[in-house]
Amino acid sequence: MVDTHSLTDDQQLELLRLNSIMRRAVGHDGSKFKRELPNKESSCPCGSGQTFGKCCARLVDGKGPPISEQPYAPATREGLEVSRAALTQYRLWHRWHTQPFVQADPDAAAPMVRIDVDAMSDLVARLMGCYIKNGLSDFPLVLARLRDAIESKRWTQKLEYHRAFWMSFVEEKDDQALTILENLGDHREIDDPAILQLILELQSRSAGFAERVTLIQRIIVLSDSAAVKLRYSINLFLQYAAVGDDTEAISVLKSGIEKHRSHIPLDDVYGQHTLAKALSFLGSADNNPAFVEQSITILQELQSRPDWTPAGQAALLRDEAECFMELQNWDQADALIKRAHELDPIPYDQVLRAQSALGHRDYTLCLEVTKPEVWNEMPAANLFDLLEIRARCLVMSNRQDFMEETITALRAARPSEPSLKERADARIMEMLARLRGTEITRSSNKPRLFGRLLRPISEFLILEPSVFGFGVNVNAILSRMSDQKDRKE
Repeated sequence: MVDTHSLTDDQQLELLRLNSIMRRAVGHDGSKFKRELPNKESSCPCGSGQTFGKCCARLVDGKGPPISEQPYAPATREGLEVSRAALTQYRLWHRWHTQPFVQADPDAAAPMVRIDVDAMSDLVARLMGCYIKNGLSDFPLVLARLRDAIESKRWTQKLEYHRAFWMSFVEEKDDQALTILENLGDHREIDDPAILQLILELQSRSAGFAERVTLIQRIIVLSDSAAVKLRYSINLFLQYAAVGDDTEAISVLKSGIEKHRSHIPLDDVYGQHTLAKALSFLGSADNNPAFVEQSITILQELQSRPDWTPAGQAALLRDEAECFMELQNWDQADALIKRAHELDPIPYDQVLRAQSALGHRDYTLCLEVTKPEVWNEMPAANLFDLLEIRARCLVMSNRQDFMEETITALRAARPSEPSLKERADARIMEMLARLRGTEITRSSNKPRLFGRLLRPISEFLILEPSVFGFGVNVNAILSRMSDQKDRKE
């Protein structure tokens, strides 16, 4: 019961207006919404192409446990069935509860439609994860069958976004994916940050600096989540660092942290981890250990929470080890790397061990950890980091016997993203010059910051797929492809 006496005049008028809409939607006699299930021989609302009776009827007939209580395992047929049923259930809710309001007053019902579009889009994303995990290739047909689920331009855009993502991520046809999004119209008129994030990724190698910055700024403005805003503040920081504007890079990151950190709930694991990353980057960039120490505090608090998988716990330990390396506390970093490797051994641990050995000035160990025999075992994303540390070790120890071989491999392993590749070339030339006993003359606009942060930036790229591109919306989708406890990444 609402105490109307406590409402302002405007709020009372709004309440009367909504009551009027409801009366028109359900009938003046107060009759309830019709809740008729689809005919069992009709097409299932989930878009599977099967009949309702053979697909989702069993889970949405109200006779069994609620769908929300059904076990969800995306890599199983049961998980696929639950995801289909969840989409069917929400589509029916939209039909029962929202469409009557739309018919009564479309303008007033617009916020309800937007809520339904976003909720169903999330369910479509989860369903996509199940199709991928189960090795099914007909998901584009599912999207085509869902076109009439909601009469809304935003819903059409969401479906095209999912189609473009599938085209890029699953079929690896980035050009066609970009064409799908370009057909939505001028991206400056698109107000969906997820779509803009995917456009940013697909244009990352063709768009100029100014266009990328504009896209990132719009994503930050349009996003509702403080964690997303901060994540793209980090992205903006990296864009300026990549072109050598260190002052602006540090400024935008500081501003992002100041604006958004207080709006990230303490129980938001993804948001708190993003804050830890931002503080770590800022501490490295601004040569301020206080920020790095704040990052360590957050990471340690996250580790104290229950229900982490070994992989999630190990990832946090590696982040903490990176911070202690920045503080040149090599012994603590060594201990954290060892714990992480025991929990979940991955190739990147070899990079961290090499970095720690170099920090200790243990050149023999560093060269052993980075020896050519391990190169073929390293993923491409990690190999440049490993070789770059090896080359630095050779320079610092004045060893020329392995340098030619290492530099040749290092050039072959450069990142493919143009700005990263350019900075990698600069690092290689700098190391060669030092080995030859010559100095490099730096111009005033030389990107010192980006060069100094190249390795941690590469690690960040691995953590969050393409920081020069989508990042968060991909994280949201990919997280649904794993167990619920694996959401840290």
